[in-house]
Amino acid sequence: MNKFNIFGISSGDAFSEALTLEDPDYLVAAPGIPLQRKLKDALSDWRFEDLYSEGTILSQDKSIHEKIAYNQFLDWTLGILNDLAEDKDPDYDLIAEKIQNLVQNLKEDPSKILLACEEDLNENESAIQNLAVHSTISCILSILIGIQFKLSDERLEELGIAGLLHEAGMLKLPTEVYYSNLSLSPVNRKHLLAHPVLGYKLLKSFKFPEAVCAPALEHHERENGQGYPRGVGSNKINLYSKIVAVACSYEAFNSKKPYKDEVRQATRGILEILRNEGKAYDDRIVRALVQALSIYPIGSFVMLSNGSPAQVIRSIPNEPKFPQVAVIKNGKQSDEIITRADGIYIIGAISRQEAMA
Repeated sequence: MNKFNIFGISSGDAFSEALTLEDPDYLVAAPGIPLQRKLKDALSDWRFEDLYSEGTILSQDKSIHEKIAYNQFLDWTLGILNDLAEDKDPDYDLIAEKIQNLVQNLKEDPSKILLACEEDLNENESAIQNLAVHSTISCILSILIGIQFKLSDERLEELGIAGLLHEAGMLKLPTEVYYSNLSLSPVNRKHLLAHPVLGYKLLKSFKFPEAVCAPALEHHERENGQGYPRGVGSNKINLYSKIVAVACSYEAFNSKKPYKDEVRQATRGILEILRNEGKAYDDRIVRALVQALSIYPIGSFVMLSNGSPAQVIRSIPNEPKFPQVAVIKNGKQSDEIITRADGIYIIGAISRQEAMA
């Protein structure tokens, strides 16, 4: 067991193994989860000078730290969905606490979390695992859009929970209805169209707030009244529902599937949302998504005007066409630059394989 003096640990540091008090039954932070400033200060006030772990500090490699944290959040989401599928009452207060932490992390630096979301496709993942990925990313994107709207932390928490649970109704359908590359039969399509109502009823049965339940019902409604299940127009759709609709649609457009071309997927999601065919989405929310992510999504690979491959690592406020990138040399990230119209700029999307060649 390794001993760490609390004054030698920075707020935000994470460990490769659990961090505990001297008695290992008292957990301070799970593996990969950052030590929060409030907790660190409280432990110091309570005169706990030493903490213990079998592992080491991961802060020196933020990408590993964020990847571990993301994967653990994904596993937690999977647990929530499994509980809902089995009609087990989820712990709303615990969900709220988790989303509160996510909101603060996204406010501090969304880029690291978005990069951690860029996972290689696992062709063997189950239907519910796929749903957990979709729900997690929709939750993150919904919060990012909400931040652009300058929503309060309390409202961002509600919005994040709504984004996380908006597909709850899918859990009441056969997996072949919502997890198939094949065209749906008329019967299965009718089942699929019922999932918003099923999700709303499920969340209401656990007495979740209406603000959280409404997006489960309305995330397939559209501004032009051509959505489902009720076919209502803009003035009858909840703001959270409008935000979750854009986040959900973007994630679906941009998700990695075995039958999708990686290069086209790199920018398709943003372009489809920007096109906003038939004015299906609220223009304010579309603009907020673009401001949060840039035209080239964080984590995507691009070719620069100087002939160098790069990976998009950060969006720049009010400059959606010109994100910050990390130039790739010999298969590894090197210099970081902010692309500019009068300097080095992006000429197009490329695949990971092309970038690393």
